[in-house]
Amino acid sequence: MPVPQFPEFRPIEINHKNTISTIFETIDPVISEFTFTNLFVWRHSYQFQVSLLDGTLLVLACPEHDSHFFMPPAGETITIQTLETMFSFMSKEGWLPEIRRFSRQLVEELDLWDNPQFKVTPNREDYDYVYRTRDLIELKGKKLRKKKNHLNYFLKHYDFVFEPLTTSTVNLCLKMQEEWCNLRNCSDHSMLTSEDFAVFEALHHWEDLNYEGGIILIDGKVEAFSLGERLNKVTAVVHFEKANPKIRGLYPAINRLCCKNLWSNYTYINREQDLGEEGLRQAKLSYNPCFLVEKYTITPR
Repeated sequence: MPVPQFPEFRPIEINHKNTISTIFETIDPVISEFTFTNLFVWRHSYQFQVSLLDGTLLVLACPEHDSHFFMPPAGETITIQTLETMFSFMSKEGWLPEIRRFSRQLVEELDLWDNPQFKVTPNREDYDYVYRTRDLIELKGKKLRKKKNHLNYFLKHYDFVFEPLTTSTVNLCLKMQEEWCNLRNCSDHSMLTSEDFAVFEALHHWEDLNYEGGIILIDGKVEAFSLGERLNKVTAVVHFEKANPKIRGLYPAINRLCCKNLWSNYTYINREQDLGEEGLRQAKLSYNPCFLVEKYTITPR
């Protein structure tokens, strides 16, 4: 079934890929959420539904354990009236009107800072971390010295093979993800359980989604993998990165090798948000981001 016209909404499906991806390619998004892969693999956690309003993509999230909210509208012509229509729809449904993950760029384009109709609230946990690709490849400088030392240890002590992900190695990644989750006790943490299912969806639909991936094999076993794709003309986004935590230097190795072999044509790498988790925040900061993509929640006053 095609993406319906507003005010009808339909759960996101794999056959919506061409329509949604074409819209994203047209607008060159800056937020990590705006790839079809991201919306599709997280559809169970957020219960994403989609609709088209005069060619503008509307993504409605209906998570089971959170309030309903809209993602930012995606299209070539976004106006104040677009936001008003979205808020009116939510109010009529009896939901709190709000749009989350709104980029600073779109806030400024619509001049929302001083608009008395809307309240603009920053959400630090949603900010994306963006790095220079060459920095992640070279790991130069004092701030990245520890990463470089861990990488050098791995390169010195392990005989490994790096390969792009293929249909024949997807199942090896699924097995590695299962082992990773057993080590981290994913079943005891709702966030890790949701991520585990999203990783499964990404790998299970590998041929349909057409993102890129890289793997590190040691003794014929996948010990690390990374999945990502184009976000905009100058930026690639990394959706998932997994490595055996028992192997020193494996995380900086899979990061570096994917950047070098898959995404070196992009100036920047977006490694998504930290979700407010302190450990994840420190890990992302330790790679010395070039800048953060600020995101806001928009509500009517």
